[in-house]
Amino acid sequence: MLSSSKPTTTGAPMQPIRKLIGDLLSLDVPAPQVAVGATVSEAIAAMRAHPVHSVVVTDEGAVVGIFTERDLLTRVCARDLDPATTPIAEVMTPDPVTLPESACITYAIHHMGLGGLSNVPIIDDDGKLVALVGVEEVVRHLDEVFADLHAASFVADKDSPWVDLGGGA
Repeated sequence: MLSSSKPTTTGAPMQPIRKLIGDLLSLDVPAPQVAVGATVSEAIAAMRAHPVHSVVVTDEGAVVGIFTERDLLTRVCARDLDPATTPIAEVMTPDPVTLPESACITYAIHHMGLGGLSNVPIIDDDGKLVALVGVEEVVRHLDEVFADLHAASFVADKDSPWVDLGGGA
């Protein structure tokens, strides 16, 4: 999950959007996960224990899949499978997109937008799961960035309708 600290606009105005995912993570909240040998019922219980819409499937800490509410509807309910006996490995999305803690938040935005992803597992240098970043956290972060940019634009030049986002020639 992303931290709730407000970004600043000192220096380059768009610097907060270029922050590393690891700098925005709240590691005190563990990522919802189940082992690859779990059942769908166990995955549902893990999702209910966290305010998320998906659970990461791991094998000895390494990300091997993701199971979402959409997977539940289209791969379990639509096929009348019993959640108590259906192995998560049969209905998960295997090999999901993951990002390292060292990636910029813009990469999460890119992958979410391009792939229609609601959540992206974040891994450490050893490939182990450390967090799950959801679209809600990213949108909240962007809201803070643009609110700060808007406020800075009034401080910088009250008469101009333009905000210098940096990166220009």
